[in-house]
Amino acid sequence: MSIKFKNLFFKRKRSLGIWGWWQGKNLGDIWIKQSMSHAFQGGSFLDTDTPVKDFNRYAFIICGGGGLFIRGTHESWNGKIPVSFGAIGLGAEFEHKNKKAYELSKTAEFFFVRDQYSVDCMHLSPNSRSYDITFFDPLPVLNELNKNNVLLIWRDPDELLKYMDFRKYIGATVERNKWIEVLENKFKTVLINDFNTDDNYIEALTNNIGLVVSARYHGIIAAIQRGIPCIGIDLCPKTRALLHEGGLDNFCLKINEISRLEEIITQCFDDTMAIKQRQLEFVETARTKIKKDIVLALSKIKNCT
Repeated sequence: MSIKFKNLFFKRKRSLGIWGWWQGKNLGDIWIKQSMSHAFQGGSFLDTDTPVKDFNRYAFIICGGGGLFIRGTHESWNGKIPVSFGAIGLGAEFEHKNKKAYELSKTAEFFFVRDQYSVDCMHLSPNSRSYDITFFDPLPVLNELNKNNVLLIWRDPDELLKYMDFRKYIGATVERNKWIEVLENKFKTVLINDFNTDDNYIEALTNNIGLVVSARYHGIIAAIQRGIPCIGIDLCPKTRALLHEGGLDNFCLKINEISRLEEIITQCFDDTMAIKQRQLEFVETARTKIKKDIVLALSKIKNCT
C-alpha cells in the first residue's frame, strides 16, 4: 500500500512542517525521518531547535517520531501551538509528572504514540496507542540467517547515567568488552555498530546476520522486522516494553546480566522458528495499525489545509 502525499493538500501558501530530531547523527532517528518522508510526502522537516513562533509559517505541524517526550513534553510544545497540529510515533521513557502531553492530545487533530507503555507514561487515552513509524514501510524479511555472525549494537550507558531516573533504572553496568568476549566465544564474527552516522544503512547493516544484540531501540525494531533473533540490552524502559509487546520478554537482559548471555543465545537458536513467527505477527499488526493511523492523519491534515 502506498500513500502519495506530495503537494495535493497544500493549495495555500503555507505547507506541512514535520518537527523532530532531524539534525542528529543517529541511525534510528535517520530511519524515522525516512519513514516520515515516505508517509507524508511533501512535508518540510524542522528540527528541535525550531521555536514555536516559527510554526506560524506552516498550515499544519506534525510532531513526529522517536523519544521526543522522554519524561515530559519538549519545551517547544509546552505552550499554546499557534497552528493545527498532530503527533505520530512518539515514545516516552518515564512517567510524565505533569499533564502537558495529555493536554496536547486533547487539542491535537491526531495524537499517536508507539506503545502502550508511552500511553501509560503520558496518561493518554487508549485511542493514542499506535506503533513506531518505521513499521509504515518495514524492512524486508531476511530469509536466511548466518549463524556465524552476530551484530552487537552498542550504546554507552554513560550517556544516560547522568540522569537520576536512568541511573535508578540501569543499575550496575558492565563494559562493552565483557559482552564482546562472550559473543566471540559463540560466533566466528562479531560486528559492532554504535548507530552514530549521518546515513541510513539499516538494511545493509542487518544483512548476513544470525543474531542481533542491541542496546538501541531501533536495533531491536530492525531485528524484529527482518525476522532475526534478537537480545535487547535493557538500558531504557522502551526496550523492555517493545520486547514485551512482541512476546519476546525472555530475550531482554539488563546490562549487568551478562552471565545469562550464553544461555539466552542458545535459546535464540533453539527457538528460531517460533521467534520469527512472533516477530512476523508483530510486524503485520504494527504495519496495519500505523498505516491506518497515517490515513487518518492525512485526512485530518487535508481538512485543516
